[in-house]
Amino acid sequence: MGKYFSKRVGLFGLMGLFSFSGNLWAGNEFLSQLEPKLPQLQRIFEERLAPIESSLKKLLEVVQVLNEDFPPFHSLMGGLTFRAEGLNAFRAYQLQAQAEELRLNAFQWPAWDVLSEHGRELYLKYSYAIPNDEAIETISKFSPLIEVGAGSGYWAKLLTDQGADILAFDNYSWTTLGDAYKNSQTWFDVKKADESILTSDSGRTLFLCWPPRGSQFSSNALKNYQGKTVIYVGETPDHPGLRFFDTIERQPSMANRTFFDLLKTKFHLIKTVSIPNWPGYQDQVYIYERNE
Repeated sequence: MGKYFSKRVGLFGLMGLFSFSGNLWAGNEFLSQLEPKLPQLQRIFEERLAPIESSLKKLLEVVQVLNEDFPPFHSLMGGLTFRAEGLNAFRAYQLQAQAEELRLNAFQWPAWDVLSEHGRELYLKYSYAIPNDEAIETISKFSPLIEVGAGSGYWAKLLTDQGADILAFDNYSWTTLGDAYKNSQTWFDVKKADESILTSDSGRTLFLCWPPRGSQFSSNALKNYQGKTVIYVGETPDHPGLRFFDTIERQPSMANRTFFDLLKTKFHLIKTVSIPNWPGYQDQVYIYERNE
């Protein structure tokens, strides 16, 4: 990738996308089907990422000019503002408009496009998150479990095969997204219920896998849950792979800000497990325990 990205993690940690932890677990047909497809998906992702890298470089160059030529100028990636007077204000306005256009172009993150165009058949059949043997073995040690937003139940099936005791629930709202979702395969007896089910069972470990981005589902689940241990599969704001140029951060593609705030204030991280990632994603297994 381009030299402008952090050497510490590569571009969002892409260097580690294909490092599968452990041997392929015998019952995990998802991973065995996906592995040969990942190099092609990675090439497609990198092709779409190249113009974004260029826009990001130009964006930071413009912002640097603004900061150097207009000392009162304050730049934020989420919305650029400035203070200047007269002709300086007009010049700053021009640069601000250019930076904003570059920012919008730069944040057309192609990961979901690649996933939805080339991985749809697999994630509809199995799951968005890609399990491996280490993840399944580790999570099963925290049995009994309760999963909400379980989808097709693929993770629940693998955990059960590993010997875990798991209850799985989903509100099945995704079945309204079209026939492909409605007719997708199910792997486990996933009962119909939403996150409110958690108020009645706190003796199990909470398991959340790729909760939808921006939805209150994840934060509501965490508020409802009164138990000790939470296992979350997804991205977190603290992952170094979500930072590039050491100045710009990409928000996690799962859950919401309140969810991460609750994790930070009410729980502490005790373990992480690396799993294979779709190109452009940085999801892992995170295991938290409630603060005393």
